[in-house]
Amino acid sequence: MTRTVIVFLAYVWCVAVATSRVQSAIVVESAPSSSSTTFTTVSGTYIDANGALHIPASALNSSNVKFRVYSDTGNPSTSTLPTEDLPKIVLDTGGSTGVNYILIIANAPTVGSQTAPYGQAAAGGVNWGGVQEGAYNFQLKGRVLGDLTGPIVVRNLVRLDVDGSMGSASFIEHTGPAGGPHLGHVQVGGSIASNAYVSATHGDVTTLHVLGDMAGHVFSNESNIKSVTVQGTLSGRVWAEKMIDTLSAGAISRWAGQVARGQSGFRARNDDVYAFRLHPDRNNNGIEDVWEVTQNPPISLDNNHNNIPDGCEVVYTVRPCDWNRSDIVSIQVLFDFLASYFAGNGEFNQSGTASMQDSFDFLACFFGLPSPCTRT
Repeated sequence: MTRTVIVFLAYVWCVAVATSRVQSAIVVESAPSSSSTTFTTVSGTYIDANGALHIPASALNSSNVKFRVYSDTGNPSTSTLPTEDLPKIVLDTGGSTGVNYILIIANAPTVGSQTAPYGQAAAGGVNWGGVQEGAYNFQLKGRVLGDLTGPIVVRNLVRLDVDGSMGSASFIEHTGPAGGPHLGHVQVGGSIASNAYVSATHGDVTTLHVLGDMAGHVFSNESNIKSVTVQGTLSGRVWAEKMIDTLSAGAISRWAGQVARGQSGFRARNDDVYAFRLHPDRNNNGIEDVWEVTQNPPISLDNNHNNIPDGCEVVYTVRPCDWNRSDIVSIQVLFDFLASYFAGNGEFNQSGTASMQDSFDFLACFFGLPSPCTRT
């Protein structure tokens, strides 16, 4: 009997220690205004039996406008990455619903913008269970190093970077009112599972960028989709009530090579799909060209603004094997040179006469495109 009691007490102690460690590793802080960079610890937070992190109603008032939640195992000042998961965040009912709150899932003092992601060391944690704001009005911005494992329901999503994937139990719902803020920028470093989705109830879906495959879906229930880019294979649905401005993918599978609006695949209610593109990756770095040259700052330079990394093209004024002055050395350039050569107009090496040496010199230039670039 005594031994049983000792074992039981030891078990209770271990659970208590484990719980306290989870609570101590996850920091919940607040600031009194949107511009304030001075945070204080929120009191009364707790982890429930299901592992969810609760922010109490007593903290949800006009004295606590900006919140940040993060794991203290990370440290931006020393570039130490966080190692702790973030649980699902629950906002307890009973607080002030007339306040425009801010929620930062990062160890950072400012909210930032759609085009400004938090650095990896400032990420809130590894995996994240999501958040449901309930009756409150929150502006959300953050980053996690792992997967999104649960739902996010929020009225104003400014930017969210998920370095991992969106699992089948996860989704993102932007519930802002008609005429309110649009769903901003969502980037997923992995893939989006088939049951996961990203949606805007009333506003636009501004930008969704998926570095892996997208078997899940994206919806704008009453408005537009501005840009969806999938670097891998797109097999999910992309649907907008009004217009789809740009949809691009590395490959498509559901349509078996056929782009079909109004069927399975992508659809705009008004049939206004402005652009569908399968983007090349000429420098073989796993990022489609149009994405890497349009980032701020760009991953690769594109000084002539043709959506081709400068390192993978040969401008006429620099490399003469751009025979047709198309700004890229493609197979068409080779065809055009051969046509000129056999017509007697293939003087390439500036010797003054067209000869067999011109063809040798041109081919040496043509096949001298820098590795690992590919031709299209």
